[in-house]
Amino acid sequence: MIVTTQTTTGPVILVGLAHTGKTPLRIALATDPDLDMTRHVEHWLGLRRRFKDLSLPEDRTRFLDELLKSDPLAALKAHEELTSRFEQGPADFYQLLGAAHKTLAASRGKKRWGIQLGEGAAIADEVLASIPDAVVIHLVRDPARQLAFGPQDSLRLVWNAVKWRVSATRATEHAEVFDHRYRIVRYEDIAANPGEALSAISTVAGIRYHDAQEAAFTAHLPAKAQPPALSETRVRLVRFITARAAARIGYPIGADDGTWSRDTSTGLATGRAAREAHAERRKQ
Repeated sequence: MIVTTQTTTGPVILVGLAHTGKTPLRIALATDPDLDMTRHVEHWLGLRRRFKDLSLPEDRTRFLDELLKSDPLAALKAHEELTSRFEQGPADFYQLLGAAHKTLAASRGKKRWGIQLGEGAAIADEVLASIPDAVVIHLVRDPARQLAFGPQDSLRLVWNAVKWRVSATRATEHAEVFDHRYRIVRYEDIAANPGEALSAISTVAGIRYHDAQEAAFTAHLPAKAQPPALSETRVRLVRFITARAAARIGYPIGADDGTWSRDTSTGLATGRAAREAHAERRKQ
């Protein structure tokens, strides 16, 4: 089942761990003439820790000064409309960031903005609460395959498996709270049927799907799409750590061999839909 109801006309935010297809998806969505998609920029995650209170004008001025030191927003230096917006408020951190990216999009002749935030699931609930018309698309990938890209010594593999579990758990929790505004997308479903998956994602993002998206997505997949597989022992270790969180988003563990069962039915799902599907499988 591909859930495509409730589109947005606001910002599109891509989150997810490394090697889940965020960059190809960002480039594919950026083929839309009205949508300005930018790459991860430090201020969304880093400056949040430094500027917790923006209620005073002088704090907003300092925040803007720091903001305009980073690409691509550095191009907005001396932009009077943006400066005025920061002077007047609002004091909400993410609304001010949204105003900066909206101004950047307008300067590029675009009507809307979007951003690739990497591990932005940690702040996604704050972003969605602050920007009511935003939608988050959270990309995930089979953990045993994704973690094969990283270090394979046991200690760091365990650490990365825990990171995967935390990210996936946040995804389902956010999807439960924000419903159609937080979508979970599996890398395997885009790879298996790019046209169908990208069409569904485009509907969620409020843009029109066209063939250039699939061409852009496949052209920007890394040449090394998959490194050598983890050993059987390490696969079982990853499965043990991630099993419950993975099952909730459509990666159920097989009864006999410890591998994921083949399931390509869920391309886009809300947390509720994923949980209902998992509950139904447990009854069988």
